[in-house]
Amino acid sequence: MMRNKYYAGIGSRELPEGMESLINAIGRRMAEKGYILRSGAADGADNAFEQGCIFANGKADIYLPWRGFKGRWTNRGEVEFIEPLEGQREISRQIMIDLGIITYWDKMSETSQKFHSRNVNQIEGRVYEPDVSVVIYYAPTEWISGQPVGGTRTAVMLARIKGIPTYNLFDEVEKSKLLKILEMEEDL
Repeated sequence: MMRNKYYAGIGSRELPEGMESLINAIGRRMAEKGYILRSGAADGADNAFEQGCIFANGKADIYLPWRGFKGRWTNRGEVEFIEPLEGQREISRQIMIDLGIITYWDKMSETSQKFHSRNVNQIEGRVYEPDVSVVIYYAPTEWISGQPVGGTRTAVMLARIKGIPTYNLFDEVEKSKLLKILEMEEDL
């Protein structure tokens, strides 16, 4: 039995000129290679990965922080919009605190907790599904730590703790490595 291959395509809502096109092309390429996209329906990088996947008739699991987020109600073809399961926030809370990713979980707003729970699903999927094989993202990084900023940080830190490769398109070296692996031209 062949197992599905998943990747997380996530990142910043604000993208520099040309990045949306690159992410869209990567989304198409990953779909062509048979990977199922996991993303989160946010503007910017998430949407660009999703559109690339759709263009290539790929499959996508789009995790929503709540029902109807960004007008996402009904599945479209191979794109499935997945609402949080009962108890997902508590599961995510435990993961984030135990791994030291978000130690202040209980001080966050309910909305923030829902977004971070969605980010956990982008890596781990649903119960009995495998973790993603790779995380491809665009997010600026903190100057000192080199960690991505914003909500993307949650998913990336979880992936790194689990030993899952991550590629930040913000970083020219990582971007070049990824494009070489995907056999893509740098100037798309």
